[in-house]
Amino acid sequence: ANVPFGSYRNNADKLAVIGSIHAGQSNLSFATIPNLQLTEVYEYALRKCLTTFIPLKIYYTSKLVLHGLKREALAYCEEIGQTLIRQGNVSYIQLVDLQLFILMAEKTRVFSRNFQLDPTSYKEPTWLIELRRIIQNLIDNAFLNKTMRDDAINSSVQQIHRVENNAQQTTQ
Repeated sequence: ANVPFGSYRNNADKLAVIGSIHAGQSNLSFATIPNLQLTEVYEYALRKCLTTFIPLKIYYTSKLVLHGLKREALAYCEEIGQTLIRQGNVSYIQLVDLQLFILMAEKTRVFSRNFQLDPTSYKEPTWLIELRRIIQNLIDNAFLNKTMRDDAINSSVQQIHRVENNAQQTTQ
């Protein structure tokens, strides 16, 4: 069964999480903890990161936090954060998922041994600082691209109006 993993947001993809069917489901109910763990083990065995699985890893991290496993969630945040930085491209992940991830990473850092030993001298991990920078660049680029598109549309509309005005003047 040489079926590649796909995005859980795409019903056409055959496989998103081992042991469940995601097609036609509008929520994450298909992503049960055992199924996420099965997929984690499989991914670990492959020794590579399935980029389409990152959003579900973020979801799993939130479940760890909700179940009181905050140190485990912190370790998971560190692994995900370092993976995202290694990949360099986070554009395949929705911004809301990235923002949720940063929020969880910030909230779970209080469970870091370094933070608990001396909160006043605690320094944020490099991966968290770098990931914030990457996400901010993504936001800035999205804003810049929207501004450039808006400018191009406005310019095109003005050009159309000029052509229409010239056409009206020549017919008069």
